[in-house]
Amino acid sequence: MDEDFLKELLEMTAIERADLIEELTRKAFVLMEAGEIPEAKQHLERASRIAAAFERLNQEVEIIREKRSAGGRVDETQA
Repeated sequence: MDEDFLKELLEMTAIERADLIEELTRKAFVLMEAGEIPEAKQHLERASRIAAAFERLNQEVEIIREKRSAGGRVDETQA
């Protein structure tokens, strides 16, 4: 994934993220039905990696929020 794509992922809303994962998953199943198993696996693996990245991002955001609510201002670049 290139830097621009990652930046776009970070700017997505939760709904846009879910739509992206759904689109990749749906495309994978269409490819499977067409017998394109290797390409379908690539789409499923990509969807899994993106979902995991979103989950890690959400965890980091939650940690920052918890630290801020605990009274200390946190520099997001250092959290």
